[in-house]
Amino acid sequence: MVQVNWKRLAEPHPLFKPFVPTDLNDIGFYKKLVVFKKNLLTKYLYVSDEYRTVAHIEKVLSGYIMSGGKSLLYEIGDFGGVTGFVDIIYGFKCDVIMKLWDKKIWGGDFVKAYRKLMDTIMDEFELKRISTSTPDDRIVRMAKMVGCVEEGVQKHGFMWKGKPMDLVLLGYYKEG
Repeated sequence: MVQVNWKRLAEPHPLFKPFVPTDLNDIGFYKKLVVFKKNLLTKYLYVSDEYRTVAHIEKVLSGYIMSGGKSLLYEIGDFGGVTGFVDIIYGFKCDVIMKLWDKKIWGGDFVKAYRKLMDTIMDEFELKRISTSTPDDRIVRMAKMVGCVEEGVQKHGFMWKGKPMDLVLLGYYKEG
């Protein structure tokens, strides 16, 4: 039987709050969700052309939010971004998304807190690895600062406004 400490995941660090509605009438959450969707649709290099539609983004986010523990989304700071550990396979791996639109959050405390969050997720789900991919050099630098290593490049793996871009593949793992 899988034993996950959900309380520990609900309060991993003061900088990260679960990005889920507290109930069906949580208007504050739904307002933030609209902002998050807008950012996914409009922010530079957030989502590749083939997936940047309202219908697709709503379907994916709904799946993450209602995943039954297979995905965990966290609000960063006072809604300065969202990070998510998605497609969690207990005892094996997950993917991570990092979307940080408030640059003031970035810094030493954030790096330490994010590394601790990744370790907490790895411990609770007994993961071997966490993976991410991005065409954005800023996210590559951020991922490396929190402990991810570059594992390769997928040539033309991302499309932005009709222009193919290389996708950097990154991983975070513990040996053993």
